[in-house]
Amino acid sequence: MTGVIKGSYILTGEIKELRELTRYRESLVEKITQVKNEIRKILEFAGYKIQPFDKKGRQLLEKLAKGEELSKKRRTS
Repeated sequence: MTGVIKGSYILTGEIKELRELTRYRESLVEKITQVKNEIRKILEFAGYKIQPFDKKGRQLLEKLAKGEELSKKRRTS
């Protein structure tokens, strides 16, 4: 059958929804990464050499959020 145009694939509603959810999730992950990088940059600028998103780092961030000072030793851990 020559000269026949192949039909287009039309997405089902379920596939459209899954694609939309996937794009939304990707945008959320990108935003989370941007915020984490910004937090790291601010901490580094303030002289804190900590990993803010592991267990110990979150504890140190909580102390900073409460207005507590960190010792020099903890600033570099």
